[in-house]
Amino acid sequence: MVIDYWLLSVVVLFLDMNNPPGKSVSRETCDILELIALLKSDPVFNKSVALLEHRQSLRFNTDNSTFILFWLRALSDKGYLPLVVFERERDAEALYVDALSFIEAGRLSWLPLFPGNSPLHENPALENHLSRFLADLYTSSLHMIISSEKVFEQVVPDKEGLRKHMLHFRVGEDLVFSGLADRLSKMGYQRSNTAEYCGEFAVRGGIVDIYPYGETYPLRLEFFGDTVESYTKVQPRRSKFL
Repeated sequence: MVIDYWLLSVVVLFLDMNNPPGKSVSRETCDILELIALLKSDPVFNKSVALLEHRQSLRFNTDNSTFILFWLRALSDKGYLPLVVFERERDAEALYVDALSFIEAGRLSWLPLFPGNSPLHENPALENHLSRFLADLYTSSLHMIISSEKVFEQVVPDKEGLRKHMLHFRVGEDLVFSGLADRLSKMGYQRSNTAEYCGEFAVRGGIVDIYPYGETYPLRLEFFGDTVESYTKVQPRRSKFL
């Protein structure tokens, strides 16, 4: 299945941030939700949504990310899934940082598919990142996607194919413990003394810490032989269980 297949229900915006920076409106002058409610009732906003549905995409030439994010958040609240497409990676990164003030991190997806980056099949970390993105997409938990036009070139598995390539852990189930480290390494995870950063894992006796891509904290698995005995989240450095 090609990515543009699932984009049939996604609205696409092309942003050109090459203009010199201008004066932005402070987001601290009013509650964001109140402003979004006003925007959703504005006739001009609803007219722009109708235009977007007709054209299937819009191109914005602006340096005011605050306006764009208010517009995108209101669009998301109306049931659309905005895909924001950039030509330059640094512009996409800047919008992602600003977007965290409007959308929860777990509902905002950033796909770094830009010229100069290594191809997907040569970058296991990016493959894992994409798998996490697809899992969120297929469960309808995303509110916004930020990437480049290369997102349309990616060939991705459907829901069933994705499940087959994911590693699942359930308390009480058996897993070949001796082969777990090798399997994680083949999936692009790096072994370290402590799993402090995304993409790392650590093994100490029958305890395995894994920091999955897209998660806020590492996961700690305790094994008895090949059986998963417990499953918790833990803060690195503090070893504080959540």
